[in-house]
Amino acid sequence: MRRAPPSLPSHQRGALLILLVIALGILAATVFVSMLSSSGIQNQQNKTTAAALAEAKTAILGFALANQDTPGGLPYPDRKDDPGHYDGNGDCVTNNFNSSQLLGKFPILVEDGCGASIPAFETDPRDATGERVWYAVSQNLVKRAGGNFLTINTSTLATPPPTPNTWLTVHDQNGNILSNQVAFIIMAPGAALATQNRSGATPTAQNFLDSYTVNGITYKNWDSDLDFISAPATNNNVNQFNDRLLYVTSSELANRLADRVAGEIRRRLPHPFPATSAFDTSSYPNWYTKNWSGITHYTYTPPPVDSATISFDNCLSLFTFTWNTTTGSTDMTRSPKQC
Repeated sequence: MRRAPPSLPSHQRGALLILLVIALGILAATVFVSMLSSSGIQNQQNKTTAAALAEAKTAILGFALANQDTPGGLPYPDRKDDPGHYDGNGDCVTNNFNSSQLLGKFPILVEDGCGASIPAFETDPRDATGERVWYAVSQNLVKRAGGNFLTINTSTLATPPPTPNTWLTVHDQNGNILSNQVAFIIMAPGAALATQNRSGATPTAQNFLDSYTVNGITYKNWDSDLDFISAPATNNNVNQFNDRLLYVTSSELANRLADRVAGEIRRRLPHPFPATSAFDTSSYPNWYTKNWSGITHYTYTPPPVDSATISFDNCLSLFTFTWNTTTGSTDMTRSPKQC
């Protein structure tokens, strides 16, 4: 007759149970701490990438507003040009223009290829993986034939997209259009996907930027169709995607430019204010005469009001100038702040 093995005394069984509970607690705590650590690292990486995109946006807008040739004008991206590598310079095009020249890395040095080199963005924003951000720009804002900018003002920036659309378009993760009047886009490429190879001197845009398929349509951030997509980080059988996007529309740029141009007028408008719209613009920059004088409208209201106003075509804002007797200078207000 087989005997049952002797059971442990109850106090030993209790001790083993306590040890098991402690072990499970340590394991759970280890997993939890690991998850917190991983989450903390991811949050910090997201912050680093977001900061790089914001830095790039500030640099691009600063360049556009400070442009002494044509406010609003922007440099070309840094493309994989001859001898086939990214050299940090914006690669300007004077002939044989095509849309593939509007996408590349963020230009950190100068723009060359259109006569005298001009400084580009002079900052080097990089995402959390250390990759320089990428930059796409509308053909409406870069130099064209002869190395000249097109006309850029609130009217041209507000014009509905022509056919074909020469503004950039950004879609959301469902394929819906977020905007089809995008002036420029900054993209953080993130870590290389399994299908991407960034080694060597000449990796193409496809090795940095991703594609995303929704409703049977594939949007490629790396091609030249001026169509882009902003979607969450995804890794499944359909999509592998980790691009992060930030963009500025043409209307946002128009808003900034209206302030810039109104400021130029404020500094030059004499007091007493001119009584007619034909105020002297001989001291104004060439770009004002070329791009803005024809869309600027001036009105004077005599004392006791003693104020002048300007408005621009396709901009809702009215800029009002009043003389400040205390400071001996002209104050400017804008309402509404919308173009």
